[in-house]
Amino acid sequence: MLKFLKSMGVFGRKMTKRNKARDLTQQAINEIKDGKGTRCKSFEEYLKEIEK
Repeated sequence: MLKFLKSMGVFGRKMTKRNKARDLTQQAINEIKDGKGTRCKSFEEYLKEIEK
């Protein structure tokens, strides 16, 4: 049973590229929910924002 739970990521989750990407995505989603994102009305405005 313990082996099964470990394979499901319940215990001892290894940090793989996939897990790291998932964590970074979740972090970005949480930042947007907290209002920390940048809003742009156009693509040109977006390009100006990312140049800063």
